[in-house]
Amino acid sequence: RLWKTERAGLEVYFLDNPNMYSRPGPYGYEGSDGYGKRDYPDNDERFLFHARGALEAMRFLGRSPDIVHAHDWHVGLIPALLKTALAGDPFFAAARSVATIHNIAYQGLFPWSVLGKTGVGKDGERPAAYERHGMFSYLKAALTHADAVTTVSPTYAEEIKTEAFGEGMEPLLRERAADLTGIVNGIDLAENDPGRDPNLVAHYGVDDAAEGKAANKAEAQSRMKLEPRPDAPLFAVASRFAHQKGIDIVIAASDAVLKAGGQLLLLGSGEKELEEAAEALAAKYPGRVARHPFDLFFVKMAYAAADFLLMPSRFEPCGLSQLIAQRYGTLPVATKTGGLADTIVDGSDGFHSADFSAAALRVAIGRAAALYADRPALESARRRAMEKDSSWGASIDAYLALYARLLSR
Repeated sequence: RLWKTERAGLEVYFLDNPNMYSRPGPYGYEGSDGYGKRDYPDNDERFLFHARGALEAMRFLGRSPDIVHAHDWHVGLIPALLKTALAGDPFFAAARSVATIHNIAYQGLFPWSVLGKTGVGKDGERPAAYERHGMFSYLKAALTHADAVTTVSPTYAEEIKTEAFGEGMEPLLRERAADLTGIVNGIDLAENDPGRDPNLVAHYGVDDAAEGKAANKAEAQSRMKLEPRPDAPLFAVASRFAHQKGIDIVIAASDAVLKAGGQLLLLGSGEKELEEAAEALAAKYPGRVARHPFDLFFVKMAYAAADFLLMPSRFEPCGLSQLIAQRYGTLPVATKTGGLADTIVDGSDGFHSADFSAAALRVAIGRAAALYADRPALESARRRAMEKDSSWGASIDAYLALYARLLSR
């Protein structure tokens, strides 16, 4: 089935196959994180249908594409299909493809038995263009065949060409360096507006951020049973609890928050051992540390209430939390990696830790606490963060320029 709607003057189509998609989660069984844990065993066919179905829907609609933009491994077969099975099809002859990497760690790996199903090769073959870890990779299919490759920040585009970050794809990405571009993500400013966010108890803007944030801090402290201390710097985590996100580093460096007289709000869900460590820390320091499962509504309160957002990620392709935090006048304290390097100006609208370690994070937390004690400097930093343009405007311009270059070839 093909569904259609219109938004902001754009036609949007949804491809449906109830046998494949009418399930509790998009990637796997309940409890799946979509990154290989408890995935549906037929995900190879589900996402093959998604890719081939999207292309055939264009034919059904009589809309020959100029650009097909495929995001991550889930539709990674589209660029490969355009260059193989559909290479001689006049309907797609002029089509150009773009593949965007949102997180190169997730590569869509399946047994080689899928190759004959896809139409991009024959059973029994094992083309190097698709091979990763001895398996067929939907992501590598995209990176090999797309006319252009993008990822979600300039720094991450450089990082994934190295062995430390490339997850085995770095040789291919170095070969395709001329076709690889990093374009930072943006956020919806209307959806992330402290001046009208319905999840806040007090709305505020740049000129009254101190008052608005103080009211929301008081509410968050009350809800989370933190000591009602308006003078305490509130550090927050709003994240998936995963190894990538450095939650273990936050817990190890939490003594720096407490030493500075601060409070720590750990908001997130994910890996069991990290959840248990967060719960244990909260139990050890009641009134000073609190933990709450991830909540799409309460997270907005956390952004408004907190003074600082901790993001010591091991890697971070772009990151949106730091952009939302800045919009709410909360200064990120983050590792200088990926999009965190591109969107935070150290000492101006946030802080970078010198490296990925608890020791470096402690130093960065100390710098943040020192800024908090200097109210004029804190207010200036908040203003810079809130006035930063993190909308999609510049990113859209970059994508349109990329499309224009591809169409001119």
